[in-house]
Formats: sequence, structure tokens, C-alpha cells
Amino acid sequence: MMEKRPFDPVIETPRLSLVLMQDDPDQMLSYQALVCQNGSFLNAFPTMLSQMGSRMRLGRFWLSLTYANQMGTGANYLIYKKNDGDLIGQISLTKIDDKQASGELEIWISQRHTHNGFATEAQYALEQNFYARGLQKIIGLIREDNTASLAMANKTGFRYVGKHSQIEHHVIFEKVKE
Repeated sequence: MMEKRPFDPVIETPRLSLVLMQDDPDQMLSYQALVCQNGSFLNAFPTMLSQMGSRMRLGRFWLSLTYANQMGTGANYLIYKKNDGDLIGQISLTKIDDKQASGELEIWISQRHTHNGFATEAQYALEQNFYARGLQKIIGLIREDNTASLAMANKTGFRYVGKHSQIEHHVIFEKVKE
């Protein structure tokens, strides 16, 4: 069973600040600008964005993430570089199940900032934060053609579970706390 307490508003690493998404218009506009200028986000979430079709729908998506933070069913963070304050991506632990002590990991880093270890650093920080709360298992869904994410999952201790039965072209990885 996971400990019930508010999510930490900021999680720090040597190079990054993970900042909990809030119902803040400035934060939302920065996120929208980053998403709209990055093809890597479109590749990561093509179905969702094709269904959205507008910034208004992206705004609704933002509100659903902040609502999940408030309800305790998701912990959604923006990733900022400490040295220059650039917003470089998002990391989330969603579908948090207190009884199963599990959650689903989602990471997105802008194309300009990939292959620098930022995703691994953010993942490790979020894992440690939630392991301290009682989390026992993290699940990751990865597109079969996302070689960088597949390599990161293997490198960071996730094990392959199998193909997802409902989401086409996705595989399931999981990591159980040692």
C-alpha cells in the first residue's frame, strides 16, 4: 500500500528540476509551446494529438493532468534544466494504484534534448521519490519502433513483459522494486 500524502511539488536532480504541473496559465502556455514545436511529441502521442487537432484540446489534456495530480491518481511533472531554466519535457507516473502499489511511467523529452541522459536522470529521481512512498512496481508502455526508449528501459532495469493486447505497436515493460 502506498503512503497517502500530497505529491512533492519539486523533485531535484543534479541537472534537472521536476516541477509538479499546476493549474497555472503561464506553465500551461510554456508546455503548449514546447509540444507544438516538437515533432518528437507528435511521434510519442500521435493518436491523442490527431484526435485533439487544436491547442484547446491540448489545454484540456493539461487540465486532465493537473486534475490527476490533485486527485492522487497521477503525478505529472515538467522537466526543466537547472543551468538555463529551459523546459525540456514531461515525466509522469499515471494510473497510480494504491492497492497494487503500482503506476505507469511516461516520459517525453524534446528532440533538441534527447541523448543527453535527461530522461534516465528524471526517471531515476521519480522512481526514488515514489519508492519512498511505498510504490512497488512501475509499468512502461513503449512503441515497438522507439529504439531509444527500449534501450533505456533495458538499461534502467525494466524487464520485457510482452506485447500490449489493446494498444497496437506497443510493448509492456515493468520494474519491481528490489
